Amino acid sequence: DHDKEEMFREFVTNEKNVIAKTFEQVSLKDILSAVAIIRQSRKIYVVGSELVTGLCAYTTRRLLTLGLEALDLSNLSRALYNNYLAHATPEDCAIIFSAPGYAKHIVNTARYLDKKKIPQIAITDQRTSPIASYGTTVFTCNSVMGYMSVANALIYFSAMDNPEETNKRRGRLSEVRSAIGSIDFVKDCL
Repeated sequence: DHDKEEMFREFVTNEKNVIAKTFEQVSLKDILSAVAIIRQSRKIYVVGSELVTGLCAYTTRRLLTLGLEALDLSNLSRALYNNYLAHATPEDCAIIFSAPGYAKHIVNTARYLDKKKIPQIAITDQRTSPIASYGTTVFTCNSVMGYMSVANALIYFSAMDNPEETNKRRGRLSEVRSAIGSIDFVKDCL
């Protein structure tokens, strides 16, 4: 079907343009600045809501595979969310994803973390978004796909910043997996 072929080509072209525009606004200097924050942090809180919750889970999981201590706050009850953040210190950092609509509790979180002097990596749609002024490093993206690309860049450069340290941290994860095991399914023999 010719119309669907054309639609598909237009879609792919648009997706490529979104990524290109995202990285026109992202500098290596900012990526490396954010990576320094991530690598120096005791704990990394990943924050977002609604449209970006899946991205928060993905980012957290990828950071954990690097052996970093990361916690996804995006799908927690407000009581747990508040409890975890009550223990945040300036030795920690937050990666905050904020999409248009700007959830009030996300803006309040950025303000609270700023008061506690906790470094923030803000990934949002524009420099005038409510969380941008609180970001230690701010990335602006024109789509959620752009948010994911920036997150991937942060994760990649966090791993490559110090490969020996990353391998050492990952070795500790392997040690735990060997001792405890990974997910195995028990088949019911009934």
